[in-house]
Amino acid sequence: MDVTISMEDDKQTLASLGGHLVQDMRQITSDFRLGFGSFVDKVVMPYVDMTPEKLKNPCPDRKECVPPYGFKNHLSLSNDTYQFTNEVSTAKISANLDDAEGGFDALMQVIVCKDKIRWSDRSRKIVVFATDSNFHYAGDGKLGGIVKPNDEKCHLDANGEYTESKSQDYPSLSQINRVIMEQKINLIFAVPQEVRKTYENLSGWIEGASTSVLEKDSSNIVELIKTQYQKIRSEVILADDAPPGISLKYFTKCLGDKLTESKRCEGLDIGDTVIFEAQLMLEKCPLEKSHRNRTFHIYPIGLNEVLEVQLEMLCDCDCADEQEPNSSRCDGVGNYQCGICDCPEGWFGRHCECNSKDYELGRGDSVEGCRAEGVGPLCSDRGDCVCGQCECVTPSINPNHLVYGTYCECDNFSCDRGENKEICGGEKRGECKCGNCTCHKGWKGPTCDCLDTIETCRPLKNTEVLCSGHGTCVCGVCQCAHTSEGHYGGPYCEECPSCKEKCSEFRACVECKAFGQGQYSQEECKNCTFVSDVVDVLNESPTDRKCIFTDQNGCSFTFTYNFDSNRKPIVIVLKQKDCPEVVDALAIGIIIAGGIVLIGLVILLVVRFCFYVQDKRAYARFMEDTKKAVWADENPIYRQAKINYQNPIYKKES
Repeated sequence: MDVTISMEDDKQTLASLGGHLVQDMRQITSDFRLGFGSFVDKVVMPYVDMTPEKLKNPCPDRKECVPPYGFKNHLSLSNDTYQFTNEVSTAKISANLDDAEGGFDALMQVIVCKDKIRWSDRSRKIVVFATDSNFHYAGDGKLGGIVKPNDEKCHLDANGEYTESKSQDYPSLSQINRVIMEQKINLIFAVPQEVRKTYENLSGWIEGASTSVLEKDSSNIVELIKTQYQKIRSEVILADDAPPGISLKYFTKCLGDKLTESKRCEGLDIGDTVIFEAQLMLEKCPLEKSHRNRTFHIYPIGLNEVLEVQLEMLCDCDCADEQEPNSSRCDGVGNYQCGICDCPEGWFGRHCECNSKDYELGRGDSVEGCRAEGVGPLCSDRGDCVCGQCECVTPSINPNHLVYGTYCECDNFSCDRGENKEICGGEKRGECKCGNCTCHKGWKGPTCDCLDTIETCRPLKNTEVLCSGHGTCVCGVCQCAHTSEGHYGGPYCEECPSCKEKCSEFRACVECKAFGQGQYSQEECKNCTFVSDVVDVLNESPTDRKCIFTDQNGCSFTFTYNFDSNRKPIVIVLKQKDCPEVVDALAIGIIIAGGIVLIGLVILLVVRFCFYVQDKRAYARFMEDTKKAVWADENPIYRQAKINYQNPIYKKES
């Protein structure tokens, strides 16, 4: 796993899901072990900041960030779930400068360190490569002054750290592919959508590699590994390391009965047996005889099993070692070898009967054998008459063009061209022989343009009716008829836009025959003999016409019609009608009324509650104001009940 700072959430998610991963995988296989390793990049410029402060903490705003390193194996393969979760959780985040990471260094060490990683020879090996960035590869190390190529050897110390990170360059793509092929590793690139395209292209160059999209927080990593494992386990893909000049074709029936050309079988389960057949072709013989005995291997990708093939190339005939010098069969001047004459210099002809000094073109009796029936141009003006025989010359720069025949009268390029502008319709349809097209199986006609079959004119495989009875089959294509009913069209002449529809004409019969209703009486219904069947499911063919009507009860019914070879109608009716649900008006009225009453009660309660809250708040304010009031010794607004007034005009008696 890439443990740069951008993968922090992914690491935490993997730690939390470690137990689920083991639990899910043990439902698939009884023997499941997993390990964990992390990588950052080479600790040299320009990949990391080499200042002491940055080396100590490459991300100073984070206390848990550790110095960068190349690769570290935290946990070799083990079935201890707790230890795996603990190692992932305690692995610290680091950082580097550039966008690409040193994942190829880590991948090489994981593959070649068999003992320290604890790979089993008989196990199915899977490496999940989780990152969100691009990768460095061979040649990038030169930027940091590293020129020594990767040696494809294990360099992990006792602590599981890669010791040659600063000394050796990154591995190349071919090196990664080679060690994966040798160790039978299945590689899964788990990357986000942003770099998916890059790693998909990379997977195409590595045998047994695949790419899956990782969510931003790696929350789908358990499902990703489980899905990829099931895919790897349920398919077999053959590969080989055959040398140049040898081609292999693979054929298999997989789980079916048909033998097809394929090197892959999918959908397999434990216990299934699949037989492959390999066809080997020798395309060219090596010039050096020492290279004609070769050994190569055929093997299933990702499995530690191999079939060794020892090949001996027979490039020379056995008769080459046996020859008859100055044979009488070769006019006494040539050597008879492998059924033909090997003529010495200056002699030629089938039996070395011609001497180049005695024969010249167009002179003497030697030319008589070069004219058809003794007359006409020499060699049809398309060859040279040499020693009484025509040597044809092809007047074309096309190497596939050929002039042949006793008098050079034939060729393979003067035939008529088909509608695709190719001679005799092309190599797949026919070939030109002496001016006439000889068609391959399945084709006919003067230019092999016509399909020699009527099967393509059948709308259904089990029907004898061609072109729906509305046309004729010409060269495997329906030529539709123009009738008084209208003009038919479509691939099988099943369409007739100008024809009058028969739906309304058949409706009454369908209603009375299938449902016992409608406008027809029982006597009239007896004449509806074309209603052939009432079915639970309509199986429509491309030529069927579908009709839908609504009866007096509001229910819709469906039927299809077609015509047989005698143009008699065939009507198929769907038994089940589609009726609308009956609505109970009284129940709906009660529900609506009850709803209105309930809403009114709720509104009243809400209003009453609001008044209650408002009164309670007013009373509380009144009581608070009462407590705050300060009264004097005498009420200022108090008045005595008795008041005396002095009458100013009253005078006492003297």
